[in-house]
Amino acid sequence: MAKNGKIKGDKFENRVCRAISQWLVPGDWSTCKVDQLPFRRRYTASPSLDGFWVRGGDLLHRPTVKSPFSIECKNVEGWELGGAFSAPKWEPWGWWEQCRDQAREVGLVPLLVFTRNRRPVYVLMAEETEQCLRLQPRSGPVARLARPTGEHLVLALLDDLVRVARSRVRSLRPRALQNAG
Repeated sequence: MAKNGKIKGDKFENRVCRAISQWLVPGDWSTCKVDQLPFRRRYTASPSLDGFWVRGGDLLHRPTVKSPFSIECKNVEGWELGGAFSAPKWEPWGWWEQCRDQAREVGLVPLLVFTRNRRPVYVLMAEETEQCLRLQPRSGPVARLARPTGEHLVLALLDDLVRVARSRVRSLRPRALQNAG
């Protein structure tokens, strides 16, 4: 990945860390430095993070945060939103499969967060996740997608997701949280 692409991806992941922290963890995280947030980017050069950060996807969170999500972030040019309805090889489908597989490995709920320049930030989640959260769109539409694989997914805006009440998020019970008590 080119240096500018890495910087672009890092900035996007930091933006998502801040939004998810403000959503899931009580407190005012708007003025904190990124490294003080309850969620942070996964650094490939990081030493062992076990015990300090919970792994899963591109974002890590502190063990005290009971997040049900494994979050994968993508800020990539070249895809069009309409491809979700017409292109069997739509690029975000591959991202979703990566996100879903990583989430299964750690027993968490997959959540794909993606965008491109001058576009809103979208989230893709399993239909069961959306039904549990009872997403109420305010900023944009919610699209229900059926893949040829039989998966049923929901595409929405991150701005709408982070308005869901924390109590609804707590009702998600992924395997990793069930085992933690």
